[in-house]
Formats: sequence, C-alpha cells, structure tokens
Amino acid sequence: MGDAVALVWQVLCKWSYYVSLLGLKIPMGLLLKASHARHVLAFLVVAWLPFLAYCHAALLPLVQTAGSARAIWHVLFAVWVTLLLQTVGTVILLRAFSPRVFATFLCAAVGAACFHWLAIPAIANTAIGGVLLHALFACFEDVPIAAWIYCLVYVVRLQDHVHSKQSGRTSPFREPENKEDCLLIVGNAPTVTDGAPLGSMMDSFTNVVRFNQYSVSRPDHTGSKVNFHFCNGRNFPSSKTVTAVLPLFNASLTHAIYLYMPHLEDAADIYANLTNTKVDAWFVEEERILELRRKIGCRLWQIPTSGMVAIDSFLSKRQEVFLHGFNFF
Repeated sequence: MGDAVALVWQVLCKWSYYVSLLGLKIPMGLLLKASHARHVLAFLVVAWLPFLAYCHAALLPLVQTAGSARAIWHVLFAVWVTLLLQTVGTVILLRAFSPRVFATFLCAAVGAACFHWLAIPAIANTAIGGVLLHALFACFEDVPIAAWIYCLVYVVRLQDHVHSKQSGRTSPFREPENKEDCLLIVGNAPTVTDGAPLGSMMDSFTNVVRFNQYSVSRPDHTGSKVNFHFCNGRNFPSSKTVTAVLPLFNASLTHAIYLYMPHLEDAADIYANLTNTKVDAWFVEEERILELRRKIGCRLWQIPTSGMVAIDSFLSKRQEVFLHGFNFF
C-alpha cells in the first residue's frame, strides 16, 4: 500500500511539473522576482483556490447544460492539449526530426483532431462529458496549482532561513589576501579533458571554482581542487571545506520554484539539506543578479548563466579572475 501511494505521489509530482512547464505557469514565473514568492503564495491560497472551487461548483456544471457547450469544450481542450501539442511538436520536429518522432507526433495530432471532431460533439452535453471535464480541469488546473503552493511554501521557508542566516554574514566573494591569492573558474566544457593536461596548474591556484555536476575523475586534466561549488541546490557539497553557492535561486520566481519543481517529491529533503548546519551555503542576492542582467543587457525573459554570475561576483572584489573550460561552442 505504501509503495502504491508513493508511486501515485511521484506521478502527480511529475505530471504537475510538465503541465506547468508546457503551459504558461513556469514561463510567467520568469517575469516575477523571486522575492515575490510570498505574495504569489498568498494570491494562490486566498484568491485562486476559491476560484478553482467555484469553477467546479458552478461554471463546469453550467457548461454541461449550456447551448455553447461544444464551443467551450473545444476552447478548453485546445488550451490544455491541442495548442501545446502543436507548439511542442513543432519545436521537437525542427530540432530532432526522425521517422519515429514524426510518427509519434502524427499519431498524437490525429488523436487530438479526432477528439475535437468526434468525441466533443458526442459528450459535450452528457453526464459523462461533465465528469470528464471535471477530471481534465483537475489534471490541468487543480493539480499544478496545488504543486505550486507546495513548492512556494518551501521557497518562502528557505528565503526566511537565508535572510536570517545570511544577513550580516561576510560574503564569500572576498578581496585577495595577498598578491599570490589567485582564483580560477572552471567551466565544464569537453576541452577540459580533451585538451592538454593542466590539472597540476589548476590545483596551483589559491581558489578553484566549479559548477554543477563537475568531474575531477581525471586529475591530470581536471585537477582535484574545489573551493567553491556553484550548483542548483540538488547536487551541492556536504563538506564545510567547500562553499556551496546557489547562483540562480534568486534570479526569478521560476528559478526559485525550479529548485524543487522537477523533484517535488523530494522538496522536504532538499529544504532539510540546504538548511543543514553542516553545509556552508551562500545564495547570490537578488539585487546582484538584477544588476548583472542590466549590465549585460538581458531581455525581459533572460537571466545570466551560472558562469556569468560567478565571474561577476568574484570580479566585484578582485581585479582579475582566470577562466578555463568555457569554450563550449
């Protein structure tokens, strides 16, 4: 029984993430500051949840008996399925065209078209159609909103923790202690291991910065030294000798949510690990990220990369930093 409940929970978590990703919820979050998380949470609980309840209690039953039921069904199904299928399918076909992918997309498109042409006229004004409409509304509206509320609770709790622990604390981006104090920022480009073996030179730097799921499995090429680990919060170090830096948590509401959303079932563990006293974690401030966006001319929906945030953060206290492994393209 416990395994079945856990499986259902994981399925709901994954479903809510992909519906939010393919719909408007996650893209819209890019336009909001991470610091607005508390206000968005309050809006969803105070206003949006009652609206969803009103839809189930009053609006959806009205669709079942309305003369325009077919038109409403077509619009809702198009928003939930057809338009997303067309948009995502077009992007996938343009980037990864193959007979198998095309056949899969074609079958899905034919299925959606048949539902519009055959199923909706048959069920629009029936009891079965009413039950199905409630079920679809729950899948595409209720479940994702519940997931957002669950995530936002942990986002706000983490923001409160960071504010209490990081306020007044000395930033890890410090000025050099002496002339020999030099810093190397290492990207994850393949040339780190494909190029000349520079591992010993990399380890000679006073501080070495690495990113996400870096590898030091080939120390002759990669070196083995790590002083700063810039990561998304799910693959952070547990050693206090390494400073974990979360560069993009405060970049936007979407990035704050993204700390949990792909692995919603692990939200409690992620929060517990990030607030563990054994972890030396630093969250790059929202003001610094927003200023960097203005400095490099990001568009409304764009944010700097983790590498750019690292370079900017260290250059705020140093006259120079050294780069290696950033020639991805």
